[in-house]
Amino acid sequence: MRNNNLNTKKLFYENELLPLYLERCRWFRSKARKIQSVKITEDIPIGKNSAVAHLLFLEVLYVEGLSETYLLPVSFASKSASEKIIKENPAAVISKLKCGDADGIIYEGTFDQSFRKNILLMIAKKSSADGSHGKLTAYPGKFLKTFLQPDKFPSLEKSQILKVEQSNTSFLYGDKLIFKLFRKLEEGVNPELEIGKFLTEKTSFRNTPLFAGAIEYGRSGFRPIVIGIVQSFVANYGDAWKYSLDSLERYYERVLARKTEIQKIPSPPISILEAAYIIPPPQIREMAGVDYLEMVRLLGKRTAELHLSLNNETQDPYFTAEPFSALEQHSLYQSQRSLTKKVFETLRKNQKTLPASVGAETSKLLNSEKEIIAK
Repeated sequence: MRNNNLNTKKLFYENELLPLYLERCRWFRSKARKIQSVKITEDIPIGKNSAVAHLLFLEVLYVEGLSETYLLPVSFASKSASEKIIKENPAAVISKLKCGDADGIIYEGTFDQSFRKNILLMIAKKSSADGSHGKLTAYPGKFLKTFLQPDKFPSLEKSQILKVEQSNTSFLYGDKLIFKLFRKLEEGVNPELEIGKFLTEKTSFRNTPLFAGAIEYGRSGFRPIVIGIVQSFVANYGDAWKYSLDSLERYYERVLARKTEIQKIPSPPISILEAAYIIPPPQIREMAGVDYLEMVRLLGKRTAELHLSLNNETQDPYFTAEPFSALEQHSLYQSQRSLTKKVFETLRKNQKTLPASVGAETSKLLNSEKEIIAK
């Protein structure tokens, strides 16, 4: 009778509650697809005694298209403890639950401080956890011990969820470590794990977050699944794209403010690649902003250093250089040549629909087609 009740509750969660809960989660990527059913395919307990949470693998089947598997940590909170969760994070509540005489809620486990702590402890202690069909294995990176020294560990026990991500979920431990929990699960090599670990442990490149550990799921007959990775935390101060847009806006503001005094600056008859090695005239540097030009130079330098570091490996098959044969070079050339011709063809067909103000430039460009393709 007890098993029948459990099966009934499981079916209710799979058929009713979980589809509705997934559709309102920011990290669920397929909101535009109609869910046919959800099946719990794996259940892995994390922690001990009253602090146990469960990692659920949810196979999501759709009316059309291939199924997907998502990761959902769940925790239980008693009636007294649930009041705070409902008040502070109402969206985390999955359902109410009555177990005998005890009432409480089932809620998103990432909001459980004990769960977040146990995840880090698993990695630090190289722990494992058995599921219904496979095993969870955690392991530290070479640099994790530098963050888990006795005088630093207490601050790492208090963690918080970063609220800026959508497709994954990240925990911040103090101001030292960040753990990324992957929501959509996929078998095989995880580029973020492999590249981060390689750069940290096999190169001297230190301009990316340091790899500090990971958790993987293994099952006989299947390729491993990366559940999450922990790295050193680097505060976000913006990205190069937005920084460039802001700098470009300021550039135009400076030009407009001084357009009466700016003399025409001659454009040297050289290619854009050749221009990259020429120091811009003082007027251009002033208008563009010396700080911005320096940051662009630094970005180029760091990118080059990254590629040199990735190119140093000679043993790891995932990172060794692959030959770029003459046949492949010719294939790339032909594809780019064909694309260029298609662009010119499209431009020629639509030339009459373009504004008159760009007519002369368009004709000049079209007349240069053979010269451009020849290059």
